[in-house]
Amino acid sequence: MISDSADNKKIRYIILFILYSVFTSFLPISANGHVNILDILFFFIFLIAYMKTKESTDIFKKLKFNNINVIFKNKILISVLFLYLFFIIKNLIINKSNFNFSFDILIYTPFDEEFLYRLLPVAFLDEIFEYDLPKAFITALLFSFNHDYSICGKFEVFLSGILFYYSYKKTDSIYAPMLFHFIHNLNVSL
Repeated sequence: MISDSADNKKIRYIILFILYSVFTSFLPISANGHVNILDILFFFIFLIAYMKTKESTDIFKKLKFNNINVIFKNKILISVLFLYLFFIIKNLIINKSNFNFSFDILIYTPFDEEFLYRLLPVAFLDEIFEYDLPKAFITALLFSFNHDYSICGKFEVFLSGILFYYSYKKTDSIYAPMLFHFIHNLNVSL
């Protein structure tokens, strides 16, 4: 019988994270450029595997609106929020951009991608790494690899992934990166 030492648990988390990364990287892309229902299926399969390995439901605490007000108390997060809003206003007023509302890009994508590339991967990585820097780098890398853009576009998505990770860790809630993701996508869609 295999002992349940900390090293064995860490190895299980590493294996689960690698499998999760591979599965999410090869999900079929739909016509509008986003993954289909399989992403939800894979998310729940790996969520169950995570909870079974951890024997805990701590991950559901991240679904509460607790600490969302940290965004407005943290100087970096509030600065980025105002910077995004400045560019949105600039695009609407000065550049007279036409606003194209897309439910998929503005509503579904921030929800879907923050669950896929933040909530569960960070839960796995929290069990593997002690410090935030490797976790932020790995989740941002996974996030950027799963966007079909040029190198410059992938770098911009990588930096956004770092911001989304930072907001997630500072607020301890998945809704903060969803908010930043929504505002980012709104800015890009103008």
